[in-house]
Amino acid sequence: MVRLRPNQRWSLVILALILGSQLYCIGHAQTQSPLQSPLQSRLHPNGSTGSIGSASLIGNSTDTRSDQDISPGWPYVFDESGFHFYSLVPPKVLESQIQGVLRLPDELNQELGITLKGLNVHILVFDSRRSLDEYLHRYYPGLRAANSMYIRDQGPGLILTWFHADWLVDVRHEATHALLHAKRVSIPLWIDEGLAEYFEYPSGSSSGESFAIKSHPVHTKLIHTQLRFGQFANLEEQERWDPNKRLSNQQYRDAWGSVAFLLNHSDQSKEEFRSYVKDLLENRASGNLSYRLQQTIPDWRTAYTRYYREHSVASSIR
Repeated sequence: MVRLRPNQRWSLVILALILGSQLYCIGHAQTQSPLQSPLQSRLHPNGSTGSIGSASLIGNSTDTRSDQDISPGWPYVFDESGFHFYSLVPPKVLESQIQGVLRLPDELNQELGITLKGLNVHILVFDSRRSLDEYLHRYYPGLRAANSMYIRDQGPGLILTWFHADWLVDVRHEATHALLHAKRVSIPLWIDEGLAEYFEYPSGSSSGESFAIKSHPVHTKLIHTQLRFGQFANLEEQERWDPNKRLSNQQYRDAWGSVAFLLNHSDQSKEEFRSYVKDLLENRASGNLSYRLQQTIPDWRTAYTRYYREHSVASSIR
């Protein structure tokens, strides 16, 4: 996730980014400022919108429209369940994977016991890494490029991504950030990234589990290796992570490990974690979770280590 400093007035920049991106998408130079036209008419040519599976988007290519009809919008624009897609990739190509994005809010609601309302997430889908890099160079000079990124500011969540083999995983990760920050509250970095890692794989997509996010194709193996060296994720250390610093791979592992442990160790640990997340999202004073867990999990290291060792044995005989 990319965090921007409050004093940079990114609200206007994000609006200009979505609106002004038309210049790149259609390949025509225009002298009119992208902020001179209403948002709805700029993003939805002729004031029309579509949805996944609609004949207007999948059955009929935008090539059948005149240049005047296409300009000045993205080639493909469609809304679905609070997600607004602006794409250089045809919806027919995205269709099978987008369902995994649309299910994400329900998965968060079910697992965390929360209710996400009024979703408003914008996703810009580029057709190549090069096109995304060129876009970033134009609108976010100096921003480090990644396959996908979430840009958080005062306005709606904005996700920039290009269509690649792990597109769904990356978009679900960034969309988790966007959904958690919809209320614009402060969330500890270890929870923010831990939940994004936890939900990035759709349920039932790996490891043969009914709810596959209990395991992770990378982090689970790394944690088992970590335990062999007597190491573990230290929750109190995670609570001191600097939100302005980029996490290392080891920190992503530990963030996922702590979140997965709390949600699956016991009913008591899950309820304590869910209660803490609810307090965060409602902007209630919450303190540190490690303090609230002292009765539920008096010995974090022993409980954490035992859980993943038992999980390792269960996985080996599955």
